[in-house]
Amino acid sequence: PSRASEVQFQVHQHPTIRMSLPLTNRIGLATASLVLLLGCLSIATINAHEEHDAHYWKHMAHSLLFEKKDYTMQKINVAKNIMVFVGAGMSQATVTAARSYNGGDNATLAFENLKWSGNARTYCVDSRVPDSACAGTAILTGIKSNFGTVATDPTVNRGDCTLDPAKKLASIAKWALEAGKAVGFATTSRVTSGSSAALYANSPDSRWENDADVSAAGCNVANVPDIAQQLIHGDIGKHFKVILGGGRKQFIPTTETDSSGGRGLRTDGKNLVREWQQSRGTGGANATYITTASELGSLDTSKIDYLLGLFDYDHLPFSADFDGQQNV
Repeated sequence: PSRASEVQFQVHQHPTIRMSLPLTNRIGLATASLVLLLGCLSIATINAHEEHDAHYWKHMAHSLLFEKKDYTMQKINVAKNIMVFVGAGMSQATVTAARSYNGGDNATLAFENLKWSGNARTYCVDSRVPDSACAGTAILTGIKSNFGTVATDPTVNRGDCTLDPAKKLASIAKWALEAGKAVGFATTSRVTSGSSAALYANSPDSRWENDADVSAAGCNVANVPDIAQQLIHGDIGKHFKVILGGGRKQFIPTTETDSSGGRGLRTDGKNLVREWQQSRGTGGANATYITTASELGSLDTSKIDYLLGLFDYDHLPFSADFDGQQNV
């Protein structure tokens, strides 16, 4: 139905042609319009069904890239490095507000000066309004998923404890690692939140950031590891060179407090920060854990092999709320 409503909207955007027609012709025209609309509805229904197949999204992306390549790229080179910036909730209205706040209506944001640009329609397979998990999944795996799911194909519903390994999606982080690239990420939210989690985790529910969340949903952590666990010990997360963001509470047990005095949320007794330090610091490697901006600024990166920075108990504070005294 959501696709059909979009098609109807596009059809009605055509200018109205006013003319005088005999009654019989008017009936015929009305019939033709009805057939056209029904045809659009039929196509939309087929697309809605295809959206539940992961191969649909891959095929569509490949077709679009090859179609556009002939029109836009005269010389194609292989990029040495790739940086993906994701602005959560970055709608046209938000961009307009940022532009005005930055310098007025005539101001230009840095990314608006890039040579190539475009727009993306964000939605989940089962929801017109997306959340960070399904949006992050689309951006980082190339496949749209259901609302609240992290890097799982569109047949997986939110909160489904029986996660079939065949329904897990591979992200750009996996492809980069397979290509011999070093991978890391930085975020102003929790490092286990939806947008970032799609890089390294596969979870039927973006809310399962620690083991207590999984157990509270009636699921077995052995079958569906929590997102923080996957970041530290998962097949992808364990290879990350740099992890920077917030969310210390997801990594320490309820019996311990972090540097701000906040108590951890894990009920399995694990301190994943210490486990990260122990696992990454083997074989002479330097694994450094930091919690403040001053520690970050004083690092000698030439001597660091792995870096984990958790700068807040939860999300990092918004710049508009920043009081200038916080060391984050």
